[in-house]
Amino acid sequence: MKKNSLKLGIALLLTVGSAGSAWGQTSGTSVTAATFDQSKWDLQPSFFIISDSTYFKFSPMNIADISAGADLSCIATGPLSGGLWTSYCNPAGKIGSSRAFPNAITSEGSTYQGTRFVVRGTKFTKMDLASNTFDGCGDLTSTWSGAPLVGGVHPADNITAMVTEQGGDQRLVISRDRYWEVEIGSSQSSCSGPGEIYQGGNCWINEGYLASHADFVNAPAATTDGLKPFEGEGVTAMLEYGGDWLVFSGEKVWSYDPYWRSWNFLGTFADITSGC
Repeated sequence: MKKNSLKLGIALLLTVGSAGSAWGQTSGTSVTAATFDQSKWDLQPSFFIISDSTYFKFSPMNIADISAGADLSCIATGPLSGGLWTSYCNPAGKIGSSRAFPNAITSEGSTYQGTRFVVRGTKFTKMDLASNTFDGCGDLTSTWSGAPLVGGVHPADNITAMVTEQGGDQRLVISRDRYWEVEIGSSQSSCSGPGEIYQGGNCWINEGYLASHADFVNAPAATTDGLKPFEGEGVTAMLEYGGDWLVFSGEKVWSYDPYWRSWNFLGTFADITSGC
């Protein structure tokens, strides 16, 4: 049996790439963020897949089914502006909003009783999904001050994805072709602060380049351009559901089963969607 049955805490994310897609069109769309979502006011679970200024909302399904050829069915699409998606903390520490779009989104928790983090640049805003209210903010540069550099890059400089590892005890933080692993379980005795990395935890345990990471070392090259997910644009977003991952690099997408360490190149975002 799989270790990770349904996980709502997910990831996401992205930074780079321009979308170039009109609403209702997935062809040529570069994915810059992805998350599983279920809030108090939207009890229908859904996948939000984001391309800069445009969101696509899909009915969720097992990633294994997508890997087997099933299409994600589009519920809605439109402009990504206002509300939860563009909130951030300004330098004074107050919550504000901007027409600039988030470079990272991650939701975590169970059902709708969890937290959404919206990251814009290095600033993040926490939102309580049960009440649909903002619940604090901060700056990853200071919150992640203890994070090691990889090739001169700090994870707060350009976070593009974050997913859960090791049965929920670790998070894998990704920036294009680099990674950091952070311990979030309370059993980690070397933690210098709270385990949750958005609350000051600095339990960084491993880092390096994705090409040598155990989960990515056997990732196949795309049949379209011969590049692996951490090459070229690198990883621009990831979505975790039921313990499996969708890994995006621009418009390209792979599925991955961490339990069996099984990869499958699926083609482009347009190849796995219908109805948008």
